[in-house]
Amino acid sequence: MLKSSFLKSRIAVPVRLLHRFLFLALLASPLMAFGQTFTMMVTEPYPSAVDAGQDSKSYINLGTLNGFTGNVSLSCTVAPLVVNGPTCTPPATATPPQQVAMSITVGDLAPAGFYTLTVTGTGPNPSNTDTNIATINLTVLSITPDYTMAVTTAIFPTSVHAGFTAVATVTVSPINGYSGTVTLSCSSITPLATPAPSCSFSPAAVGPQANGLEPPYTSILTITTTGNTPPPPTPASFVGSLNGLNNSFLHGENAPGSNGLWLAFPGLGLIALTLATSGRRRRSLCVLSLLLVSVASLLLMPACNATNNSNTGLNGATPKNTYVFTLTGADAQGVAPSNEATPATVSLTVN
Repeated sequence: MLKSSFLKSRIAVPVRLLHRFLFLALLASPLMAFGQTFTMMVTEPYPSAVDAGQDSKSYINLGTLNGFTGNVSLSCTVAPLVVNGPTCTPPATATPPQQVAMSITVGDLAPAGFYTLTVTGTGPNPSNTDTNIATINLTVLSITPDYTMAVTTAIFPTSVHAGFTAVATVTVSPINGYSGTVTLSCSSITPLATPAPSCSFSPAAVGPQANGLEPPYTSILTITTTGNTPPPPTPASFVGSLNGLNNSFLHGENAPGSNGLWLAFPGLGLIALTLATSGRRRRSLCVLSLLLVSVASLLLMPACNATNNSNTGLNGATPKNTYVFTLTGADAQGVAPSNEATPATVSLTVN
């Protein structure tokens, strides 16, 4: 009898210990599951301040606690919610530990302002507070509509003789809905010269209100040089032209020293007439006077030739050189192109 009760007591002890172990295991299981979770950290956008039309990016870093396993669902919202406002798009799911990228899209028409982006990560057991939330900030900057100016077709030809022209195509491109009218001009020409080449635009002003065209707007730039021009006629040059005509008949166009020779012939004729009809003394005085006149006419011949040669040359042409034209524009408010720090230029060589 004693032996039987002893055996029963020895068997009952392990059974009770087993029951207690099972009870504690069942009790610890939900506690351990409750402690399993994940961590989430979201980096600030880079860049954190953007212009409309400029995208940004952020990174989501996920970690584990207490042996967490499973996928995390990710989502993102933007406040305030406005038309054409920025949007944030993380991956739909991620498995910790992992880093994933989140794209932030800012459209061309996004209103300027301060936006808050809220990222939510949800684990497989949301009932066990398996959710993390993080917020970041994004600023969309205010942009003033503007325009750029560029040479889109190079100048042709690149070199000309004085008196000829060259052309190029200039394009004005609006930015951020710019709708003004731009008047084009050359702000500078280097080096300085007289007469300097000149520039003109056709049309001189471009824009929706100027010519009703769709952007970008184009204009033809024309560079004009000054050619050789003869000097205005003078009495001396007129006499020189007659001498040249006489000379061309006698000895060709380039015969030197004979343009004033005809001036001596009347004097010689008068000398002969005087010798035939006058007295000795009177005849001597007349001969001396006529000789002086004839000598003077012969001395004037080089002067006539010099006058003629000086007026047959051509002058007033644009000097030979390479000229650089700096282009610019201005609208009704005097606003210059946004790329004026590196302005458009064209180069032309006069040879």
